[in-house]
Amino acid sequence: MSDKFADDNNLKKYEHVLHPRTTGFTHVYNEMLLNGSIDSVQDITIAYRGVVPENETDFLRGNLPQEIHFFVDNFSCIQIQKSDDSVQLDFKKVLENWLVERWKRKEELLSEFHSIETEKKHSMLSNYYLVEVTSNASMRMLLYPIYWLLSVLALVYLF
Repeated sequence: MSDKFADDNNLKKYEHVLHPRTTGFTHVYNEMLLNGSIDSVQDITIAYRGVVPENETDFLRGNLPQEIHFFVDNFSCIQIQKSDDSVQLDFKKVLENWLVERWKRKEELLSEFHSIETEKKHSMLSNYYLVEVTSNASMRMLLYPIYWLLSVLALVYLF
């Protein structure tokens, strides 16, 4: 789906992420900004070492990665609004450009993550969070709450 989207819109194909759909993000961001319910955006990228879960049933079957890395960046609304030096762009275009640039960075980050040796990963990722899993049972115990927490947070922000 994302490759077709890239072809249709003359964009570079990504290997590790899907292309962002900017319309929904700009709409939700603008509504939250107008309501005064947002002051920053958390950008979370998740990288897996070992098995990459494809869907929820992988978790239930115990097909789990050895490590899960969370790359978390925080951007204030002021940072986002000043992220584009083009004076003539409207606010929606500034948001779209910011989001596309974040996705390019995610692709670069994940490409680098998957290309370097494990020992070097830990030094590269020292500013980020690491969850190391020693057994499938402990992984399930860890992932279930994270999955549901992220799902509930997403639903709260959407509605």
